[in-house]
Amino acid sequence: MKNCRLTNRGGVILLRVFAFLAVFTTLTTFAQGPVVSNVRASQRAGTRLVDIYYDVASISNRLTVAVSVSTNGGADYALGATNFVGAVGTGVPPGTNRLVTWNAGAEWTAGLSTNVRFRIVADDLEMLPMVLIPGGAFTMGDTLDGPSDAKSVTNVLISPFYMDVNLVTWSQWQGVYGHATNHGYTFVNQGAGKGPTHPVQSVN
Repeated sequence: MKNCRLTNRGGVILLRVFAFLAVFTTLTTFAQGPVVSNVRASQRAGTRLVDIYYDVASISNRLTVAVSVSTNGGADYALGATNFVGAVGTGVPPGTNRLVTWNAGAEWTAGLSTNVRFRIVADDLEMLPMVLIPGGAFTMGDTLDGPSDAKSVTNVLISPFYMDVNLVTWSQWQGVYGHATNHGYTFVNQGAGKGPTHPVQSVN
């Protein structure tokens, strides 16, 4: 899995209470990276689907967008919601009126709250700091474990590749996880994180 670095976070707005929630997102602008703005959200009448619209500007044509959810007024974003579709995950182009829909009814049992908050994070995939890992050969396997467990000695040649300089953050992993599960992949553990910019934990 390619590691990546957080380069920006997204927009600020507090919405009125709908049938069961209020929405809030935070904005932090970095010198180089996407800028998320004009965030607004609404609950679809008669459903527990929440539509979140946002604008995102970037010099890159490929963004990773992640959404995290707080149920305690933004004290933390630990709900672990993943049921997002639309302009979320990898390969999201910049533009206006990007739409993410959250199926809150599938992941959150509370019927009414004014303390729900959303955080949108946009990462610029084309500006990530990568370093070149040189290629080379190494030998793997051994003959020390006995006949039943013996691993044959094999010479392996690795091509050069690039790796990010920082760990994958919780917000970045949520974007990857959402994209993967929306395309048929499954995980033993969905991961966890203490905060959006902290490294993801417990990924299997």
